[in-house]
Amino acid sequence: MKHKTSKLCRQNDPSPQPSLEQLLQDKKFSDENVEFWLACEDYRSSSSADALRRKAWGIYEKFIQPTACRERFIMDRDDRRRNKNMLSLEDTQQWSQSLERLLESKYGLATFRNFLKSEYSDENIEFWLTCEDYKKIKSSFRMSSRAKKIYEQFIKVESPKEINIDYHTREQIKRNVKTPTLHCFDDAQKIVYGLMERDSYPRFLRSDIYRTLLENLAADAA
Repeated sequence: MKHKTSKLCRQNDPSPQPSLEQLLQDKKFSDENVEFWLACEDYRSSSSADALRRKAWGIYEKFIQPTACRERFIMDRDDRRRNKNMLSLEDTQQWSQSLERLLESKYGLATFRNFLKSEYSDENIEFWLTCEDYKKIKSSFRMSSRAKKIYEQFIKVESPKEINIDYHTREQIKRNVKTPTLHCFDDAQKIVYGLMERDSYPRFLRSDIYRTLLENLAADAA
């Protein structure tokens, strides 16, 4: 898996990032979306480890976890413990058992994706999730159209989110999409899963966002 630096990815990312002015003018972006965008920009500007940990937890509490909303901050500790939708310390600890366990968790997957996006290295998880959705397609016409889009977005050399697979697999998929089946991306999906398991998943477990999440949930449970 290609590990990209923020600077390089900012230069090469073909998708232009919306400016604050555009977010405020576009009615499809809610106040929460704008606030999340601003919080992420502020997080990226942090220079110290302490600030990164503090801001990462603040973003998770306000925007990502199941009960996230601005009103959440008026809840006392007992209210939070009684809320059955709240992510538990036990659930979060289980994410470290395996990548499979992490991806099976709705909130684990969301946290993992946000971690990879913060590193500008989310192409593998996005491809894996896209393949999972693709395998649910029942219409042959939709399958053909979707297969071509996946090839153009992830498989083709120099595609917007090109994944790191070998030449043979890439060429095989190129042939497969001409007469696609539900399994035409299986080999690439297995390769990508292995890359995440060996690279991004261990990094996630060592990351500030995961460690801080565990620390704060442990404090809440005390």
